[in-house]
Amino acid sequence: MGLNTNRIIRLVNEMIVIGAGKSICMLGLQCIHIEWDDFVNKAKRFDIRLQQDIYNDIKDKQPVDTYAFFRMLGFSEVHAIDISGYEGADILLDLNQECPDKYYEQFDVIIDGGTLEHVFNIPIALKNICNLLKPNGIVIHGNPLAGYIDHGFYSISPTLYLDFYLQNGYRILNSEIEFVMDIGKGDHARWNAIYSQDCRLFQKWGNTDSINEYVRMIGKNPNVGRMVLWTVAQKIKPDASIKYPIQSMWDDYEGWDEGRKN
Repeated sequence: MGLNTNRIIRLVNEMIVIGAGKSICMLGLQCIHIEWDDFVNKAKRFDIRLQQDIYNDIKDKQPVDTYAFFRMLGFSEVHAIDISGYEGADILLDLNQECPDKYYEQFDVIIDGGTLEHVFNIPIALKNICNLLKPNGIVIHGNPLAGYIDHGFYSISPTLYLDFYLQNGYRILNSEIEFVMDIGKGDHARWNAIYSQDCRLFQKWGNTDSINEYVRMIGKNPNVGRMVLWTVAQKIKPDASIKYPIQSMWDDYEGWDEGRKN
């Protein structure tokens, strides 16, 4: 899906707050959808520092050089994983298969800006992400929640990432829904959005009535056409043994554990 100005500012600000490191890996080379003057003005508001020499070299150029763009933001190592080099990825891997161990714990930040929904074997893809990420590193997911029929294999609900990462010792830093406003459709740089509160703050995690009522209410806005789930998680307890979770909502049902087969 790529990253536009507002999303880049939000993500970079989150990385700065937690002191994210210097190596970044994209799952799929991300397209950067910005208008340069708008991006620079917003970056200044959030005190996001740009590497001036790189900025001077790439400013006002379209399409934006993604590798140079992230170096401009202070990353010394910038990589992209894909199954094909067609879009410019420098590491060719099939995320349906377990990654070679030479890539383990190589990256401080992993950005999935719309790739995991295209990977059929999501459990293995998530295991790969855990293995690729350094301790204390962060993973950022942005995937379709609604309005992207046949865009990929899946639309992803908050419970997938919340359950998987929490049960694997990660800290959830954010989980929010981006309601994409289709004003200026076709001009990605001008997309605006409504952002939900953190998905963990709805009435009761596991009781889906509250979050679904909220989604229906925002969805009545005639300019809201699509929804993207954004989740940010930090690797706290490195563990080679990946746990595939049972959905946590079932924990609220009395007798559920007793009724499970051993």
